[in-house]
Amino acid sequence: MMRPLDTQTFPLQGVQLIEASAGTGKTYTIANLYLRLVLECQLPVPQILVVTFTKAATQELRARIRARLHEARQRLLSGAVCDDGDLGSLVLRATSGVVAQGTRLDAAAATALLDAALTHMDEAAVYTIHGFAQRMLTDHAFESGAPFEAELLGDEQNLRRAAVEDFWRRRFYGAPEDDVAWASAEWGTPEGLYRQIAALLGRDAARLLPEDIADIVQTLATRWATLRTGLIDAWAAEGEAACEQLRASPALNRNRYRAASVMRAIDALADWLGGNPSQGELPERIDLFTPAKLTLATKKGHDTPSGPLFDLCAELEALAPRLARARRAVLLREAVCFTREAVATHKRARRLLAYDDLLSQLDAVLSGEDGAALAERIRARFPIAMIDEFQDTDPLQYRIFSAVYAVADAAQPAETASTQPASGERAECARANALFMIGDPKQAIYGFRGADIFAYFKAQREAGEHAYTLTTNWRSGSALIDAINRLFGACERPFVFEEIGFHPVQASITADATPLLLNGVAPPPLMCWWLGHDAKPPRPSALMPSVAAACAHEIARLLACAEAGDACLGDRPLVARDLAVLVRDRVEARIVRTALAHAGIASVFLTRDSIFATAEAEALRRLLRAVAEPGDARALRAALATDLIGANATALEALNHDEATWESWLGHFQRAQMHWREHGFMAMFTQLLGDCAIAHRLLAEPDGERRMTNLLQLGELLAVAAGERSGFESLLRWLDARIADPDGEDEAQQLRLESDESLVQVVTIHASKGLEYPLVFLPFPWRVRAIDPDKANDDGKPFLFHAQEDETLCADLGSEARVAHAKRAEQERLAEDLRLLYVALTRARQRLYLSWGAVAGAEQSALAWLLHGGVGMIGQDEAAIRADLFRLNAGGERLELRELPSDRAVPLPPVDAAVRRARRFAGRVDAGWRVTSYSGLVADHGTRPELPDYDAVALDEVSSNPPARTVRDAFAFPRGARAGLFLHALLERLDFPQAQGEILAQAVRAGLQLHGFAADWQPAIEALVRQVLDTPLDDAGLRLRDIARTDRRDELAFYYPFAPLSSRALNTLLARRGSLALDGAGLSFNPLRGMMKGFIDLVFRRDGRYYLADYKSNHLGDRAEDYAQGNLAEAMREHRYDLQYLIYCVALHRHLRARLPGYDYARDFGGVFYLFLRGMRPADGPRLGVYHDRPESGLIDALDALFTGEAGGA
Repeated sequence: MMRPLDTQTFPLQGVQLIEASAGTGKTYTIANLYLRLVLECQLPVPQILVVTFTKAATQELRARIRARLHEARQRLLSGAVCDDGDLGSLVLRATSGVVAQGTRLDAAAATALLDAALTHMDEAAVYTIHGFAQRMLTDHAFESGAPFEAELLGDEQNLRRAAVEDFWRRRFYGAPEDDVAWASAEWGTPEGLYRQIAALLGRDAARLLPEDIADIVQTLATRWATLRTGLIDAWAAEGEAACEQLRASPALNRNRYRAASVMRAIDALADWLGGNPSQGELPERIDLFTPAKLTLATKKGHDTPSGPLFDLCAELEALAPRLARARRAVLLREAVCFTREAVATHKRARRLLAYDDLLSQLDAVLSGEDGAALAERIRARFPIAMIDEFQDTDPLQYRIFSAVYAVADAAQPAETASTQPASGERAECARANALFMIGDPKQAIYGFRGADIFAYFKAQREAGEHAYTLTTNWRSGSALIDAINRLFGACERPFVFEEIGFHPVQASITADATPLLLNGVAPPPLMCWWLGHDAKPPRPSALMPSVAAACAHEIARLLACAEAGDACLGDRPLVARDLAVLVRDRVEARIVRTALAHAGIASVFLTRDSIFATAEAEALRRLLRAVAEPGDARALRAALATDLIGANATALEALNHDEATWESWLGHFQRAQMHWREHGFMAMFTQLLGDCAIAHRLLAEPDGERRMTNLLQLGELLAVAAGERSGFESLLRWLDARIADPDGEDEAQQLRLESDESLVQVVTIHASKGLEYPLVFLPFPWRVRAIDPDKANDDGKPFLFHAQEDETLCADLGSEARVAHAKRAEQERLAEDLRLLYVALTRARQRLYLSWGAVAGAEQSALAWLLHGGVGMIGQDEAAIRADLFRLNAGGERLELRELPSDRAVPLPPVDAAVRRARRFAGRVDAGWRVTSYSGLVADHGTRPELPDYDAVALDEVSSNPPARTVRDAFAFPRGARAGLFLHALLERLDFPQAQGEILAQAVRAGLQLHGFAADWQPAIEALVRQVLDTPLDDAGLRLRDIARTDRRDELAFYYPFAPLSSRALNTLLARRGSLALDGAGLSFNPLRGMMKGFIDLVFRRDGRYYLADYKSNHLGDRAEDYAQGNLAEAMREHRYDLQYLIYCVALHRHLRARLPGYDYARDFGGVFYLFLRGMRPADGPRLGVYHDRPESGLIDALDALFTGEAGGA
C-alpha cells in the first residue's frame, strides 16, 4: 500500500521505495532528502551515493543539490527558516531539538555542516550507474579482478557485426547449395542476419527458446522422413485414383479445382516423390491434395474425396512450417551464441571493456565468494544510497544494489519504518544503511535499451510496505490534472499489469497561477479532433498528413491570436516555444514538420537520434574521402554529387568535356588535403565550407539551419577524433564505424537543437521525458506497432518477452509455443505504449491536443485501452466512440471535440529529401482569382483594410493631435488601431454575465498593461465596459450582459467562395434593393472571383435567434449626443459598413442554413448590431451608440445568388 511521502518525516533508514508520478517534484524531493542526510545524519557528501542513468542527469542533480544546500545555509544565516513550507521546516526540524548522531544541533552547528557539504560538493558521489560500477571495480581492483589498464569501449556494435559476418563465412561458405539458398532467402546477407539478432546480443541473460531445439529438430526430421516414405507408398498404391478424383470428380467445384491447376499439382507431386528434395521443401500446390481444401471445394449433397494419400499430404503440409521454424531457430541460436562468445574472446584478448561489462563484472564479484566482503566495504563507504529513475533499472543493476544493501533482508514492519523520532530523541538516520529507490513505473519507457519493468516489480515486492508516493503535481493546471486523473483512473488496469497502479495526484496551490487564456477564457484542458469517416476506417498513413495539417493550422491560429493579445499564459502572450508536438519517430516528425513548414511555421526537432545517422554524415564521409584521395576520380565525383556541393548528373557529365572546371575542383580538394596536413582537421574543415560555398548552399534551403547544425556538430566530433588518431585513413575508418553503428544513447552523438530561437518544438516522446510545455499536441495516438500473434508462426523474426511464471526475459527463436509467447509480447507492447502515452500526456502544463476516431488498428492502441477497453472498440459505431470520449466530461467540461478540418482529404505534398531550389516562374497568374474581403471591395472608397476589423480609422484621425482632455473618460481614450485592438480583445476575453467587480478589474488591468496603456485609464475603461454590457440593444431590452459564454462565438472567421463578381453588378443589386449608401459613391473594383473572407466580432444567440455584432471604437465626438442615429448612419456610409455587414450576413446565413435543421431566415436571424462603444449609455438604450439593421431576406438571398453566380442575382 502506497503512503503519501512527507520529506520531513520520511524514514532515513532501511530500504524504501518512492514512486514519483510525473510533475510531482522527484528531483526536488531528492535534494530535500539529501539536505536531511547532511543535517540530521551528519553524513559527509562523499558518503551519500546518488545514482542515475545519464551524465546530463548527474549534472542536474549535482546542481539542484548544491542549490538546496546553499539556500538552506542562507536561511540559517538570515534567520528566516520558516519562510518556505518545505525548506524552512526541514531546517527548523534539524535545529529545534532533534538530536542528530548524538549531537543536539543549533543554527551554528547546522551552518558548519552545510559549509562543509558545499566545500566538498565536487567530491559528491553522484554517478551514472556505469560510472558507479567503474569506480567500484577500479577502487577494489584486487577483489574484482578487473584489468588495471583495460580500455573502455563505447559500444560493441562493430564487434558484433564483425562476429556475425565471421559466423556467416564459417557456416555457409562451402555449405551445400540448398543451405546457402535457404539462408539467402531468409536473411539475404550477413547484415540481414545481424539485424534480426541485434536486440538479443545485448541481452545475455535472455533465455533462448526453444532450449531443446536440437531434440525438436531431430524429432521433426524423423517424422518428416516417415511421412514422406508413407506418401511414396500411398502414391504407388492409390495415386492414380486420387489424381483421377482431382481431375474428374463431379463433387468438386471446378472454379477451385481448375484443370490446369490440378495437372500442375499432380506433376509437381510426382516429381517431388521421385526426386531428392530438402527437408521441409513442399511440392507446388500440395494444398490441392489436402482434406481441408477438398472439403472447401465439395459441392452440397456430395461426398468429399478422401483417402490416406490426402491425409498424408495434409500432415506434410502442416509439418513443413514447423520444420522450417525449427531449422531457423537452430541457426539463430548458433549465430547468437557464436557472436556472444566471439565478442567476449575479442575483448579479453585486447583488454577491452564495454559499459555493460562493468556491471557484469561487479555483479560477478558480488555474487562470488568475496562478494560479502566487497559489499560491506561499499556499504561502509556509502551508508546511504539513492537510486534515481529506478524504473529504468534491469535485473543485473537491481541485483547489484540488492546485494550491497541486502534488500531482501532489510524489510521490516511498516510501523517500525514509519516511526518518527520525537523532539529530543536521536534521529533514525541509519540503522547503519539505507537504500532509497526513487522512480515512477508509469514512466518506464526505455525497454528498447535494456530497461526491464519486471525488475522494478521485483524490487516493489521486496520493499513490501516500505513504499511511498508523491501526491502533488507541481507542473500542470488543475483542470488538466483532473482530466488525466479521470482518463487513467476510470480504467481497472490502466497500465495492464496490476503492479502499476494509478494514484490520482492533486494540483498544487500554484497550479493555476499562469492559466492559458484564449480570448480571455480558459479553454477545456483537452482538445480532440474527431476523425469521422464515411466508409471503412482509414489507414493511419492516409490520415497522418491531414491531422498534421490540422495541428499546423491550429498552431498558426494560436500564434496569430497571441500576436493580437488573445492567447496568453497568465499575463504574457503565448510564444512559439510554448508549443510542442510529440511524435513517436522520425516518420511522424517529418510529416509534422512538413505541415508546419507549409503553414509558414518554423520548428525545431528534438530527438535522441545519433548525428551519425543523418544524411550529412554520409555526405561528409564522401567529401573527406575526396580530400584524402583527390586523385581518385570516382571519389571526387562522389563528393561533387553530394547535396553539400550540389552537382547534378548534367554537371557531372559536363566535367568529362570541361577540363578547366575539373582542374578547378581538383585544386579545391588538393588544397584542402594540404591544409589538413599543415594545420589540422578543423582548419581544413572550415576552409572547405567556405571554398565550396557549402554553408551558403545549405542555409538557402528550407531546413538549412538543421542541416548546417548537423554538419558543424560532425566537424567538432571529427576534430576531437582527429586529435586522438594519426592519418587520414584512421579518421575515416573511425567515421565509417560510427556511420555503420550510430548510437543515439551516446550523449555526444545526440542531435543538437538547430536554433535557440523561440520555435515550435517537435519532440520524440522518449526525448520529451523530463521536459514540460504549456501546450502539447499528440497528433497520432492511434498509430500502433502491434504484434499479431496470429501471424507469429509466419514471421520468423525472434522477439523478446517475459515468462509468465517467473518473469524471466526470454527470446523466442521459433518455439512450438510461439503464438502464446507472441500474445505475451503483445501484452508487454501495449503496457509500454500505455507508459509512453502517460509520459506524453503529462508533458503538458495547460492544454493537450489529440485526435481520435475509428482509424484502422486504433483498437490496439494505448488510448483505446483507456477509453474503450482496447479491442472492445471494434464494432462500436461513431456515436459509441464519442460517448466514451465524453465520459471524460462527467462532472465538468474537460474535453472539447472538433471535427477535423474539411480539407483533410487533400494530403500535404511530401517534401523531397533534396529540397527544391527556387525556379523562374514562366506561367501565367490568374489575376482575377483572389482571396478578398469587405476591405478589398471598398479599397478605393477610402477605407482601411481589416485584419480583422479593429475599427476603420481615417489616416488624418490617426495622425492628428486631438485636443487634450483633462477628464479620463471613454471620449478621451486614445484613438486608432491600438485602442480598437485593446477594446476588442478585452470584450472577447470577458464572460459577459461575470464581468463585474474584481473579475472585470483584473481583466482591464491586464489588458491595459499588455497593450501599453497607462494604468490610470482603469476606471474609465471599467465604466465603458459596464455601459456596453448593460445598454439595451433594442426596444425589447436585449443586452450583452445577458449573453452566456456558451451562446456566443467571438472573432468568428469565415471563408466562402464567390463566382466572378463585378462592381457594376454589385452596385446595381444594392441600388435596386435600397442600400444604406444609395446616396454615396458607388463601389469600384476590377472584376474578380475566388474566396471571400472576414472576421465577425461577435455572433450570439438569444431566445432562439442569431445575431451578429461588430465593435466600433471610432471617435465621433466628445458628447453622448455625437453618437445619435444620424451620426452613426453617416459613419456607416462613410466607411461602407453596410457592405461589410451584408457580407457578414451572407456568411452567417450560409452557415446557419448548413448547420441548423429547418433554418428560416425570417424566424432565426435577429439582425445586425454595430456598437459604437464610446457612445453607449444604458439610460439612452439603443438611441445612442447602437446601429441596428435586419436586412430583408430578399436582399440576402439576392447577394447569396450573386456570389454563387446564379442567374437573377442582380
